[in-house]
Parts: sequence; C-alpha cells; structure tokens
Amino acid sequence: IMMLASVYLRHGGKDNRRKQIRCLIKASDGVMKKFRLNDIRQIGKKQVCWHYEQLRQQDLSLKTRKNYEYVWRLLWVSF
Repeated sequence: IMMLASVYLRHGGKDNRRKQIRCLIKASDGVMKKFRLNDIRQIGKKQVCWHYEQLRQQDLSLKTRKNYEYVWRLLWVSF
C-alpha cells in the first residue's frame, strides 16, 4: 500500500492523507486476515461489504463509517 500511496501522499493536505493511508492499511489488513487474501488487489465487493457490516455492528458513528467509505473509494479510484 505504501508504494501505491507514495504519489498520493506527495500532493494535497499531508496530515489528512497520512491519516487516510493509516485507515486504509488498518481496514485492508483486517479484511485480508479474515478472508486469507495474499494481495490488496484481491479485495473486492464481498470483502468491502463485510467490512461495512462489521462497522455497523460496532455501532460506530456515521462520520467514522463515511471515512472508511472514502478510504475504500480511494483504493479503487487512485490506486
């Protein structure tokens, strides 16, 4: 992820982008462990939907869930 994020981190608000990358690493690590994936490129719709369901069950705030939504969108759009 860090190799893919190096260009993304060079532009824009650095603190926010670093926070998004940390969030992406945390979320993708959890998904990859649960589904026993070897590469981040193997994460698909099923895994992201599972992650959202986990967030919903943890009763996290809407803002936190939106932040994860932005992070997953970043994964598909930017990388």
